[in-house]
Amino acid sequence: METLIFKTDIQTPLIKNKLLSALENIKGLNHWRLDIESIYKLLIINGIGINYLEVINELGKIGIHAIRMYEE
Repeated sequence: METLIFKTDIQTPLIKNKLLSALENIKGLNHWRLDIESIYKLLIINGIGINYLEVINELGKIGIHAIRMYEE
């Protein structure tokens, strides 16, 4: 299982329904959570074989700008 972390421009938890519909299209996704308390408005995704560009593209379709963050 891998974890991908994205910095987003999500400002409110009210977008969760739109986010859910976008993330349903991601192959290999098992679990996701949104941390809007973080200054980076983090989207954390767990799964197997997830293509981060696919995530960014799906989020872009619903107007969310996302940048993958790398763990050190």
